[in-house]
Amino acid sequence: MSQLWFHVPKPKVNPRLRLFCLSYAGGSSTTYLQFADELPNDVELVAVQLPGRGMRLSEASYTNLSQLVVDLSSQMKPLLKVPYVIMGHSFGSRLGYELVQYFRQQQWPLPVHFIASGSKAPHYKNTDSPIHQLAEAAFIEKLESFGGTPDEILNNADFMEMLLPMLRADFAMVENHQSDIKPALDCGLSVFGGVNDEGVPQDKLLDWQLHFSGKVNEIMFDGGHFFIESHKSLVIKAVHEKLEALLVGQDLNAA
Repeated sequence: MSQLWFHVPKPKVNPRLRLFCLSYAGGSSTTYLQFADELPNDVELVAVQLPGRGMRLSEASYTNLSQLVVDLSSQMKPLLKVPYVIMGHSFGSRLGYELVQYFRQQQWPLPVHFIASGSKAPHYKNTDSPIHQLAEAAFIEKLESFGGTPDEILNNADFMEMLLPMLRADFAMVENHQSDIKPALDCGLSVFGGVNDEGVPQDKLLDWQLHFSGKVNEIMFDGGHFFIESHKSLVIKAVHEKLEALLVGQDLNAA
């Protein structure tokens, strides 16, 4: 297992299920590390760490989503022998969706469940007001308004100088992403949303079901776009319950 691409806080010898987690634009694997202590014992958490952040801060960030999908898929392939779930928040949801489409194209195993969190369905343009090409001051001001970046980082000029290329690259990928509606993916779906997330209205969140053939489970959380941080314990509880339900099923591959 690649030590660069994946953060596995509690490796399992023979997991019955793997949970791959993909963070939002500008985020890192640390968003999900707290999950590891709260998941069922038979589940292995695999938090994806993209270049340009965390221990990979010195690496160049991806600017091309298609190339990221190809490269990340090659790292994930050996881990797909165990039934797995993919969860993504915001940009992570769209990246996860494109990964699964690529897996289907390659005839690799598909996930038993997909959790799309904090994102419009992938056939919608993510935003009509892209920010990735704004001047530095305006870009940082927008980041501050979103509420996902701590003030101590935003106010640290030297650290922001290091992070800006990665942040712009992530936002460019998500802001330029829009998928066609393809044949439905054969797996179950959960959608998580924030009741105060003005950028992801509930109808556009629920339209994820157009892309999946399985039963849809919707859960709304208090908070805005970054409810995954502000209400993390409730999100973890919802994920735990979903994974527990998959584990007690007779056939994980049909869940």
